[in-house]
Amino acid sequence: MEIKRELVDRLSVADKIEPILLDGQVALTHKDCQEEPVEESTRPTGLSCQLAEIHEHVVAAEVQLKFVKTEYESLIEKLVLQFKQVRGCHEELQKVHFDMESPLNRSLATETHQSNENAELMTTVHWLRSELEASVIEIRVLSESISVLMPRLEEFKRKTVILEAELDHDSRVHNEFNYKLEIAGEEICELIFCNTELEIIIIVLKDKPDGQKGHIALMEKSSVESFKDRIRLMKLDKSCLNRFLEHKNSKTCMFT
Repeated sequence: MEIKRELVDRLSVADKIEPILLDGQVALTHKDCQEEPVEESTRPTGLSCQLAEIHEHVVAAEVQLKFVKTEYESLIEKLVLQFKQVRGCHEELQKVHFDMESPLNRSLATETHQSNENAELMTTVHWLRSELEASVIEIRVLSESISVLMPRLEEFKRKTVILEAELDHDSRVHNEFNYKLEIAGEEICELIFCNTELEIIIIVLKDKPDGQKGHIALMEKSSVESFKDRIRLMKLDKSCLNRFLEHKNSKTCMFT
């Protein structure tokens, strides 16, 4: 701004000096074009003084004009140099702008992509929050259900302990019945063997005199009665075992 103001001032001074120079040149031209020479002694003093003053003004104006021209040229050179510097800075700024434009575009694209991802993440977060709230409600319902079922579970555990004790007792009783059945089976085998022996004895004795037939009939009757008693006891044991097994099955079904 200072250089521009100085240039304007110099141009205004040059504009003021230019008419003076023109007047001086016109006066000098008029003097040279006179047809009759005038003697120096007869020249008016006022005109000589005016011409001298005009000459001084012309010389001063020429000097000032040369100074202004020199200053103007120097100022123009400075302005041209500044213009070149400004243009160089402008080119550098354009280069920097071009260099920064591509990363900026990538950054804007990345920002847009991240914004879209953030929107998707927010949607996912809202969905997860809804799922979490639903899960919390389900857990609360399950907790209430567990609180209701805990007394029943404790009762079931108590009954299970009782049932295990009864099953242990029933297992011992079952083993005892199995042992009795094995003994009864052995006794049946012995009875069958004894019955076979008695039948052989009876057949042998039937061939003897009639006096011994009553004794044989008595022995046959007693052996048959003994065999029937054994069979009756075995049936009774079997009936007790069946009732025990039915009772055991009913208890097992009750707890399942």
